[in-house]
Amino acid sequence: DGILVAGTMGGMQMLRDQTYRELIAHASRRSKGRGEVFVGVGDASWSRTCDRIRLVSEYAVDGIVVLTPYLFRFSSRQLTDYFLSLADFSRLPVYLYDLPGLTGVALDMDLYAAVAAHANVRGAKVSRRIDVAREVKSRFGDDLRVIVAEPDKVDALMREGISEHLDGMFAIAPEWAVAIARSAAEEDWEQAAAMQCKLNE
Repeated sequence: DGILVAGTMGGMQMLRDQTYRELIAHASRRSKGRGEVFVGVGDASWSRTCDRIRLVSEYAVDGIVVLTPYLFRFSSRQLTDYFLSLADFSRLPVYLYDLPGLTGVALDMDLYAAVAAHANVRGAKVSRRIDVAREVKSRFGDDLRVIVAEPDKVDALMREGISEHLDGMFAIAPEWAVAIARSAAEEDWEQAAAMQCKLNE
């Protein structure tokens, strides 16, 4: 149903600017009408992230995904200001990228509460923090879309009603990821579990 281009598994921070631009252009062209296209824009500073947002805004994409600034540690209040100011700056819908396993910074509920009220913050990609994803979904409902990254639990989470999943691991065996989703849609949980085991192995 969609892709994240230049996410963490896409090594966005390691790409040359020209490669990054070509990647976005290609993805937006190839995916047109086939599903959502999100682009990773988070960088080490507010101004560098704004430069990426400006560039991405030239293309037909559905949203931007923003990591916390890397290399430095900021308070929850500072990060709230960071995300809100980027949401003000961007004409594209903003999705927070909650990935403490890589960034070392976990987004907290006070931050989620503050950004949920902003019209241009549409959701979050929550990676390997399923309890946080559940709480965000429960507390903010339709105000924040929650997309989870739990590639080893897709079948169980879909059975629970968590249906939006996005992870770079799916690119390794997309047909198995699609089979899990298809089986879950048909409520064939045995087949979904079998395909999940295959993907996990």
